[in-house]
Amino acid sequence: MDPRYCAQEILLCDLCQAAALQSHYLNSEKEDVETNYEKLTTAVTKQGENLKKEIIFIVNKQKSDIGEMKAKHLAVLKKEEDEIKKITLDVQQSICDLKAMLDSNNVSFISAHKSRNAEFKKLSSKVSISLPTFSPKVIISENISEMFGSLSALSTTEEHDYKVVLDEPEFITAIQTGYDELFSLTCYGEDEIWMRGRNRFKKLYNL
Repeated sequence: MDPRYCAQEILLCDLCQAAALQSHYLNSEKEDVETNYEKLTTAVTKQGENLKKEIIFIVNKQKSDIGEMKAKHLAVLKKEEDEIKKITLDVQQSICDLKAMLDSNNVSFISAHKSRNAEFKKLSSKVSISLPTFSPKVIISENISEMFGSLSALSTTEEHDYKVVLDEPEFITAIQTGYDELFSLTCYGEDEIWMRGRNRFKKLYNL
């Protein structure tokens, strides 16, 4: 085999390796980065919505409890008001009866009279109600952040996934170009190589 032909094949192989390395370094990971950060943003947004739902649930629950307590309180006041009205009417009737007995000078009516003042005093006792209060907790942002979740730090490491470049070219495979002498060689990407011999015509080789 012509030594020049072997050298050409070795150079061709070395060129293919260089093209592969070029493609590797030019291969951008931007799409993966965009996808990853989009997932992170979606996860944080979802967690925020979940936290918001929990807060809204707590607020609505306590507002509902306030409404129920208010209704019970008003019901107690209404019952007490009705009892007071009844007692007031009974007291007014008792006053009218006493005045009538005094005006009649009827000894039998007077001797048969029984005072109801003690009864009225007993019935007029008020119900003691302690009003509910709200004791808000101090909102500490650190605690909320801890409960919400945290992001891991961005970590960058240098990776060396390239092959060791040898001092002497390593012969891997041979490509039959059909040329005794190779005058021009152009490599496009990893799988297209244009070659030209002594004539003006170029040949395309797909690896």
